[in-house]
Amino acid sequence: TIVVSKGPERYEVPDLGGRTASQATADLEAEHLGVGRTTRAYDADVPKGQVVSSSPAAGTELKRDATVDIVVSRGPQPIAVPGVTGTTAEAATTKIEGSRGDDAYSTTVPKGSVISQSPASGTLLPGETVTITVSKGPEMVAVPEVEGLSRSAATKKLQDAGFKVSVQTFLGGPLDEVRASRPSGGTA
Repeated sequence: TIVVSKGPERYEVPDLGGRTASQATADLEAEHLGVGRTTRAYDADVPKGQVVSSSPAAGTELKRDATVDIVVSRGPQPIAVPGVTGTTAEAATTKIEGSRGDDAYSTTVPKGSVISQSPASGTLLPGETVTITVSKGPEMVAVPEVEGLSRSAATKKLQDAGFKVSVQTFLGGPLDEVRASRPSGGTA
């Protein structure tokens, strides 16, 4: 009787995709194989901590105690947050896909431009939101009616509404009575 050798025993690399590094190690040891080099890579589809791929690939037959390299996911790759403060809302939205905006009044930032953003810098994962605040321009306030009031009463009423007051005196009328205002009362 002659027994012919088939060569060294062969063990099939198991499918390690979606397994954690420790689960992959256990699966390989069960097949009499070992873990070789473990590297980490960003992957948008495979959750962080799970095996993305192996080398050699699943199904490959290896000798006993051979090693299999694995790549473990770091999760989705973070994206740098671009600065958009001072740009128009349209340009900011184009630059930051998925941004959402609020509006606020500003006397220093032109209407339609970005006043602020959150976060202002750093990195985010795909799908996370950058919040922008868009300028409505200065807040418009109705000019109070002051015709017929005394100079001091009209000045106080206008200043209480947030206006700076400039007085011009003309001859030919009552000296302490407001005859007109520019802009006129009721104008925003």
